[in-house]
Amino acid sequence: MPSIKDVAKTAGVSITTVSFVLNNKGNIPQKTRDHVLDVVKNLGYTRNTSARTLRDKLSRTIGYAKPAAQRAVHPIMDKFLSEVIVQAEQRGWHVLIYASPADDPLAVYQEIISSQRVDGILLASAEQDDPRVAFLHEHNFPFVTLGRSLSSLDTCTSWVDIDSKMALYTVTEHLLEAGHTRIGVVAPAEGLVTGLRLAGYAACLEAHNLPVEDSLIAQQGHGDSKDGYLAAQTLLTRENPP
Repeated sequence: MPSIKDVAKTAGVSITTVSFVLNNKGNIPQKTRDHVLDVVKNLGYTRNTSARTLRDKLSRTIGYAKPAAQRAVHPIMDKFLSEVIVQAEQRGWHVLIYASPADDPLAVYQEIISSQRVDGILLASAEQDDPRVAFLHEHNFPFVTLGRSLSSLDTCTSWVDIDSKMALYTVTEHLLEAGHTRIGVVAPAEGLVTGLRLAGYAACLEAHNLPVEDSLIAQQGHGDSKDGYLAAQTLLTRENPP
């Protein structure tokens, strides 16, 4: 089995350069990177992950607990997780997926921490005042979230999110500018941070001096396409539909 020394010798570069290329670090010219990677491929070199783990004291694994409320197929979240796995593996990391039971959503995170099998956790589908966020902060365990908990902990949590309120404000305004005044909305389930969307819808109507009518709002439930379809049917079959 070829070693990193063999790669360096064949490529005509230093071991440090090979290491930088494999770890995507350093200011290495793209031509040199491509050459080293070609040599790695041709020699069939693979890194000794066990030795690397012992040296760095890292498992190079990220934990992801799939929310219990998430249906078997979720186009958006499934695509998100697939991309996370691809990006992690390109950097020499792996993703370990856990099942999160509905009756005790924090139990899986206790198991993740105590097992020491992962270096950090990725939280998705954050909810308002999400107990998982508080739990991981209490245990001082590294994590990031997709979405926010809309709590004071957001100021000390690494998260990424979209401006859901402005998104719905914009699309509602687009319909108003097109001449529509009775605009229905399929709202997310209560407790989800995506509830900011409903706030954007309401803010836009109020800015145009239009009332927010409960009869024009339908709850979507879990947020999949079937729930969206049923919610839209609820709106369209009401006495005075949008």
